[in-house]
Amino acid sequence: MLYLAVALLVVVSVGGLSLPQQHVEYGVMFDAGSTGTRVRIYSYTWDNSVPLGIKNMVQVSSMKVRPGLSSLLNNVSGIQNYLQPLMDMASSSVPKAQQAETPILFMATAGMRFEPQDESEKVLDEVRRLFRHPSFNPFNYTQPNVQVLSGEEEGVYAWVALNYILGYFDSIKPVNETAGIMEMGGGSTQIAFIPEDQPYEGEYSVILAKRKFDLYVHSYLNYGTNGIQRQVAEELVRIQEPDNPCVLKGDSKSFLLQKGSYVQMNGTGEPNFCELLLWPLIEPEYGIECEPKPCAIKNQYMPELPSIPFYALQGFAYAAKDLGVLGEESSLDLRKMLENGTEYCRQTLQEAIAAGASLEYASQNCLISLYTPLLLEGVYNVREVNQLKAPLDINGRRIEWAMGALIVDISEMKTGIYSAVSPRRRR
Repeated sequence: MLYLAVALLVVVSVGGLSLPQQHVEYGVMFDAGSTGTRVRIYSYTWDNSVPLGIKNMVQVSSMKVRPGLSSLLNNVSGIQNYLQPLMDMASSSVPKAQQAETPILFMATAGMRFEPQDESEKVLDEVRRLFRHPSFNPFNYTQPNVQVLSGEEEGVYAWVALNYILGYFDSIKPVNETAGIMEMGGGSTQIAFIPEDQPYEGEYSVILAKRKFDLYVHSYLNYGTNGIQRQVAEELVRIQEPDNPCVLKGDSKSFLLQKGSYVQMNGTGEPNFCELLLWPLIEPEYGIECEPKPCAIKNQYMPELPSIPFYALQGFAYAAKDLGVLGEESSLDLRKMLENGTEYCRQTLQEAIAAGASLEYASQNCLISLYTPLLLEGVYNVREVNQLKAPLDINGRRIEWAMGALIVDISEMKTGIYSAVSPRRRR
């Protein structure tokens, strides 16, 4: 539960009338992902006249440090120095007079989900110890506010953030006017939407604006941008193939394998071979292995997509933008992405950089440009009716699960209605 500063009211005079104006409130979110940790500072106001109550929530500042928090599993004494620049940024973003009432939340995602629970708890215990000390943390801290977030919770919060930014919660609307999300981080990828019928499994409920929303949510660990690259490398090692067709020719990449060893691979830029490696990693089951039906990746149940808009976020959107395949209002044509990606992968690293690609992401964009259409169209069965979009932001606001988590906690605190973000199965 996030305890937020109580809204203060001031009175301003406009044209001889005295109007109440709500004081801006803040929340601080530490997002500990697989590639790094980012602090996000949000501001908002509370207005009882709208169903949700939360208005004008925006991210006012953010900062990221690398690498991911899991790199400190064997060096917990280094966590303070690792987090200090982020805490300094947060402190400079929230007025000093409001810091003691401003909540702070620390949520670790895919990077920490990979680690053994006893190891990750050592890291989280050190974060809790630091957050208890006012000399390090000037904000309002409670122990439950430091945790490892499940992939499904991350998906729910991303869904909340998207529909909040789209204005869905501004008034009472039918659920078929919501939008679904497909989100790809470094370690995992999530899908969340309200299905037309009650799902057999993967159902999560969230209560917002005095309504209960029943979502289908699933998170695929090891299928994010870094995870899928690692899986491809693992398969190449298994078949004793020293080179990597999903890496641009002229590039060389090091991949951390599941056993903890590294493998160095030179790129050959062969998109057809890369697709042949990718498809068996995500191909749905259709026979007796798939129960209940239908299935998405492997034998994982997923109900059919409803006829609502879907938004492909984060890793999906970054690659689509870099390849120049986004249309009006960030619409995403998956077949065009596959065609452009195939041509892109045949370039050398030098040619890609000369055309504007960054050295860090040039080869990753090759793999993701092939992976995205295979997953979204070939596995999820995205159709034209889903009006697929892949925006980096909407009206200047980035769509982040961190915003959704904050919205849910504010709603709980303000309304006194607990929002149970937890799985339920059909009996």
